[in-house]
Amino acid sequence: MDFLKKISIILILFSFIGCAKQKSQTSQNQGNATNSRGYNPQKKQFKSSTKNAFSNKKRTSASAPKSARQLRKEEKMKQKPQYTDPMYFGHKKPPKKRPRGKQKYCKVCQMRH
Repeated sequence: MDFLKKISIILILFSFIGCAKQKSQTSQNQGNATNSRGYNPQKKQFKSSTKNAFSNKKRTSASAPKSARQLRKEEKMKQKPQYTDPMYFGHKKPPKKRPRGKQKYCKVCQMRH
């Protein structure tokens, strides 16, 4: 009986020692993980010259009136059937008419067809 008590005490001590070693190894590994990543260069920051160009373009387009050519082009575009015919529902081509069970939900016009 004494022999079994001694063996159980020894096993319990070894298990505690193993847990303590494992905890210390994991904490060391976490500290080394940040250092072991290697070379981490800083990303270069580029100056954006398009910012000024865009703001200049916006200013000029807002202040300048549309030319006669642009107005004619827009008028011609509005005469296309995709803008005038109600069957198109905002599509370029009229949507297919599927049977009731096979209809799909359309993201453009939020309808099933």
